Amino acid sequence: AQMLAEALRARGIGRGDRVALWLTAGAEQVSAILGCWMVGAAFCVLPSYAGRANSDRARTRVEEVMSVLSPRLLVQGEQNSLPDSVTQRIETLTFGSLKDIPLPGGDIGFGFPSRDPDDLAFIQFTSGSTGGPAKGAEVRFGQLQSNLDALAARIRMSNADRMVSWAPLY
Repeated sequence: AQMLAEALRARGIGRGDRVALWLTAGAEQVSAILGCWMVGAAFCVLPSYAGRANSDRARTRVEEVMSVLSPRLLVQGEQNSLPDSVTQRIETLTFGSLKDIPLPGGDIGFGFPSRDPDDLAFIQFTSGSTGGPAKGAEVRFGQLQSNLDALAARIRMSNADRMVSWAPLY
């Protein structure tokens, strides 16, 4: 997350910017999300091809999402390449290139910049089953915090509890 944050900063990505993520679910995706938040950027996990990598419909869907999203940067994994029709119009950072990013010296703390409730946290697109053009829901930090607070209260979570979700990040 810290290496991605440094790479984003080096490219001028910061508060209010949007970053598209095309990464395999797992540690890379979570690190990229945290790296975006560390510099104040919002992220969008692009909809998965879900085994349909060569289908025209899947490619068209990602192209639509990118058009609506208008990200400043695309972060993708080494094994997760998108078609040229998507990548030729945007600066792309591969996750594998982060190993070459020098980290600042000294004790690095994991932190996020202060946020206003109206700051954009992430953009979640519909599955496409609704038809029509891609529709992105902008989730703001205030909304995200309210949702998490309500969830924690409803299931009586404490600071000792941990939770996971089955839902894919896209």
